[in-house]
Parts: sequence; C-alpha cells; structure tokens
Amino acid sequence: GRGTPKQFGHLGHFGEILLYDHPLGEQERKAVAAYVQKKYQAGGDGAPSEPPKKGLRFWIDAADIDADPATGNPAEGEKVSSWVDRIGGLRLSQENEDLQPTMDRLGKNEAPAVRFDADFLVGQVQGAAFLDDQQGALVAVYTASHKGEGYAFEVGGEGSFISTFIYSGGKGG
Repeated sequence: GRGTPKQFGHLGHFGEILLYDHPLGEQERKAVAAYVQKKYQAGGDGAPSEPPKKGLRFWIDAADIDADPATGNPAEGEKVSSWVDRIGGLRLSQENEDLQPTMDRLGKNEAPAVRFDADFLVGQVQGAAFLDDQQGALVAVYTASHKGEGYAFEVGGEGSFISTFIYSGGKGG
C-alpha cells in the first residue's frame, strides 16, 4: 500500500461497506438483503432501516459520510474529502482534491452514494475494531464500470495495508 490507486483506480459508486466479525448466518443474510433492497432498490415493506448490528465492526455509509446523524452530507456533486466509519470512527480521507470522490446517487431509490473516478481514500489502521478478527463477512453495495482491477480504499499505513477494495471481474493492465 502506497496510498495511491496507481493506474487501477475504481470507476463506480459505493453506497456502503459493512464488515462483520463472523460469517453471517442465514437470517442475518436475509436481513442484510432486505435492508439493501429497501434502501437502494424498491419495496422492502417491513424491512429493517439499518443492517444487523451484532458483530458489525466497520460500516461506512454514504447516507452519513461523517458518521454523525446530526450533520448533513455534502450536496450531490460535491467532493468528499473524508468518509468516517459509523462503528469505530476510522476515517478514510484524501487531502489531494484531484483524488477525492464525489457525492452522487445509487439505485432505483437514488440513495446517497460516493462516486469514484480513479479517486482514492486512505485510512490509518491503528485502533480499528477488526484488527484481531480471524474471520468475518464483508458486505459491499457498489457499482463498477471498469473491467479490471479497481482500487478505491486503503486501510493501513507506512507502505503496508490490511485491506483494499478491488473489483477483479477482468484482467488489470
């Protein structure tokens, strides 16, 4: 990890990313699916307005960029200089405005989303709730318009990283 996407920046949107400390059971998977459908697609009457919380260790949500429900999000089209985890407060940020993603919308319900156009957010791993986890589940609500590797996030520092997000539906250059 060097804190830059190099030539493989992600092209697409992220609505949210959730990281759990355990593999999700059938009921939890159904609850997550109902939550995602209600928020991003349509329908979902009676579906939960939030994902299951048991074991949730990391949650970045474009509907609450700063993890503070009392403050508003940047307007659609505005740059996003940081995105804060709603569980542990881990901050993903970018000082270089040329690498900052933009607020946008995603899905039939036009839910808030962050649009990446080869942009990149970086976070330090110190104090992350998931550091000692040996297993878990990752849920990502995203789109990708590229056909190779697409890096959007890095959590680590000093030339190393724990996790980055890629779409490997094709071959990178």
